[in-house]
Amino acid sequence: MGSIYRKMFKHKLGLASTTPNNVIENYWMYNCKKIEDNQIQSKITNFIVAINNTNILGNIYNIRFKKIQMDFWLEQSILKEFPYTKSALHKNSKYKGSFIIGMIKLINENNFQIDITKEIQNIIEGGNLPIRNILKKDSNNYKIREMWRNNRIMYFEQLISQDKIMLMNWNEIKTIWITESRNNKTYNFGIFEPKWFIKLSKKVLMNYNKSRRIKEKYLNNIKMLQRDFVELHNPPEIKVLKQREWITYINNEEINIGKLIKRNEDKITIQHWIREIESEEKSPSQNRSIIKECTGCSQNDFSLQNYNAYNCIKEIKRLESWELTKVKKLTKEKKYEISPSFYQIKDIIHNKLDTHRIINPSSSQPEITLIEQYVEDGPTKDLLSSLKYAIHHSNNKYLEFYTDGSMKQINNIQTMGSAFIQTSDNFDKITFTASSEKWASPLKAELISIVSVLLILNKNSKVKIFTDCQSIITYFYSHKKEDYWSNIRNNFKNNNNLLWTILFDIIITNNIEIELIKVKAHSNDYYNNIVDTLAKRALVDPKIEFKTNSTKQIKYWIKWNNYSIEKNLRSFLKIISYNNLLSEWLSLYRNKSYLQQDINWKWTMLALNYGRSNQITDNKLSNTFKRKIKFIFEDFPTIEKLKQFQYNLYKNKNCFKCNQQKETFLHLWHCQQTISIMEQIIIEAKQYLQELIIENLPDNHKNKSNNISININNILNWNSLLINHKIINLLKGLIDNNIVYILKKYVIKDKIIEEILGLFIEFLQFHSFECIWKERCELVKEKEKKDNITKKDKKLFSYNSNLDNTYKYKISFDLSHNLVNYIYNNGNLLDFERGDISTSIR
Repeated sequence: MGSIYRKMFKHKLGLASTTPNNVIENYWMYNCKKIEDNQIQSKITNFIVAINNTNILGNIYNIRFKKIQMDFWLEQSILKEFPYTKSALHKNSKYKGSFIIGMIKLINENNFQIDITKEIQNIIEGGNLPIRNILKKDSNNYKIREMWRNNRIMYFEQLISQDKIMLMNWNEIKTIWITESRNNKTYNFGIFEPKWFIKLSKKVLMNYNKSRRIKEKYLNNIKMLQRDFVELHNPPEIKVLKQREWITYINNEEINIGKLIKRNEDKITIQHWIREIESEEKSPSQNRSIIKECTGCSQNDFSLQNYNAYNCIKEIKRLESWELTKVKKLTKEKKYEISPSFYQIKDIIHNKLDTHRIINPSSSQPEITLIEQYVEDGPTKDLLSSLKYAIHHSNNKYLEFYTDGSMKQINNIQTMGSAFIQTSDNFDKITFTASSEKWASPLKAELISIVSVLLILNKNSKVKIFTDCQSIITYFYSHKKEDYWSNIRNNFKNNNNLLWTILFDIIITNNIEIELIKVKAHSNDYYNNIVDTLAKRALVDPKIEFKTNSTKQIKYWIKWNNYSIEKNLRSFLKIISYNNLLSEWLSLYRNKSYLQQDINWKWTMLALNYGRSNQITDNKLSNTFKRKIKFIFEDFPTIEKLKQFQYNLYKNKNCFKCNQQKETFLHLWHCQQTISIMEQIIIEAKQYLQELIIENLPDNHKNKSNNISININNILNWNSLLINHKIINLLKGLIDNNIVYILKKYVIKDKIIEEILGLFIEFLQFHSFECIWKERCELVKEKEKKDNITKKDKKLFSYNSNLDNTYKYKISFDLSHNLVNYIYNNGNLLDFERGDISTSIR
């Protein structure tokens, strides 16, 4: 569909079929919308609006998000991270064509992120290192994820010992993490270790065959939480112990085993047993948990003389011991194997002890203030909190403020300053100042001041705010109605939408009655002059930034490269599309030489579009623009270009005028047969440019008119023996920075400079086209007629693979910094610097 449309469009315009598609789609050229770009803009905008819906639609999306999160066994909402590839989706046919997952992939592929309010992030706690981050390939297998989900295994921390040193073996994990499946029956872990666990063990263990000790790199940032052990799940009090029972206890942080000899009310007497190491080649963690009778050690209590039959006996507190139920005799000798293992027992006991160390939370938790909710941490947050504290304890609910904002470029970044002063007689004259960046505008600077005022007010307050910004007053009263903000789409249509959302959130939450009063700017109003001075000084003060994950009305905020989008969402998506198309155009190999030159692309595109109108269609204007496109792309059917497609017809042909050199775009204007014509055109063009500048000189620059011709001659210096690339670039319509610099010396207004450049380029191209190219075309027709070359012959394509077709290559050119400049400075997308360029096969 798109290719047919573009082909037809080129044909109607009279452009060659080989003209890059970007010419048709580029915003600064024909600006024909790409269907896929429109779809991306529409889908992303509608998706963000839908998931923020406060009615049943939004609830349905939230339920689906949680369902997908559980099915893919993710530790947080799928909107924060969805790590699985297309192959993982195809294996699970249930989500093969999922709209939600498709939208998440589309958002991620276009460098967008979604910031979610805390209450709906669906974070599953239990550790910091998900198993899927270690076994990335295995996590794509939905059967393995299903096993993890059914047994509640998500984090690596669940599989390691409580001392953060050892990886438990599979038998220990089976004992600990037994869960109930959907039919309320115990889930079958299987007898043997699953393949995924073997892979995990080989990856994380220092020596898989000899030790369970974990590599150091996997132990960084480990977060151990209390485990949900079966033995300690609703644990009963320790029952009365019987003789011949086995118990375990801790001595000097080590696990000890004992056999019960005697029981008292609070103490028990036990025979001490020790662990036996099966193999010296394996670490203790890798050996089985086998015990044997202790022949005597430092724990032996010699005061217990009544038990001479035992080599090592000890008396311990009854409540510091735990019963072992699984003890298996191995041989006729006195050796036993216990279950669970020593390391698992240690975990169980530590968790048992931890359950008795419960800290009762305070019955009255401190209320989270709106400042903490909306303002990022920093000095400005602390200052607002101190002002809030002072007003809160004064219990004052009737205050007046003057607010103001300023904006200035500091270190090539548009910086805003915001300030307010409290002027009511019934409270101190408190002031606040802060700076800010991103999406800069005088209106936003003023709006930050007003939001800061509302953040420090008490509930049910009445406040008068005096401001010299009529736009804020008009916008506030026109959008104050609740039904406007109940429509989520309206939020994403507004500029400064984050601040407006926070402002109305505060008003509704604290029931604030606000009155905005207009003050004439730069008048003799005392307090307005003070706050104006404060706002200008605030440009160098600490910055204030607002959170996007705490608003009540909007639960999901979209970001681009982690920059919050605080303007009309659809408009910004269009800006991204324009920037991508510009990047594609500059990445064409034919533009490689331009990227190494000092070309001003802003003025180049302004000159290219000079005289065009979006309101009317005019054949003359259309033909003029088509000629400009042909020049800038060197899209003339020269002999060398014709050889690429009709090699057999033109393989022995050179320039039809001089018949000596190959006819390229550059040769057209330097051919010995046309050089004199070109020199005359340059002379006339320089005279025409001089007349345009003199005609538009301001009155205070009339005395500079004598120097104009000298400056023009220095730039437009034509030499028939040398190629002047600056003049060739002007012929193509490429504006050099030096020319812009000279024009700005004489002409003040940018609109006049645009007109001068547009008229000059049109003059130069028109005369070159009419006097040189058309004459050349007539000569070619005569030659082809003599050689009996017909239209039918021209339709027979022939190629020569030995010809150097450089158009098979493209240049990578990243213009993402353009968008960053746009966010910080509202910059023009064409104000970019030369970047690193690399060539790769298309």
